[in-house]
Amino acid sequence: IVDQVVHGENGFLTDEHDVQAMASHMITLAQDADLRQRMGVASRKRIEAVGDFSNSSAKLRDLLQSIAN
Repeated sequence: IVDQVVHGENGFLTDEHDVQAMASHMITLAQDADLRQRMGVASRKRIEAVGDFSNSSAKLRDLLQSIAN
């Protein structure tokens, strides 16, 4: 994830155990449609420029599964 996400540009990075920071970032995104749009566009551009989406999506899936468990 950290090789694809630039904090504040195309997403937010937090310590995996910092639930307060994660919640804060989720609230920020929920309340700011323009920010969501900008980060989405920036994320797509970065993925297209930098790397293999299938590998990144597998890493994201694994991360989300580890958080859920």
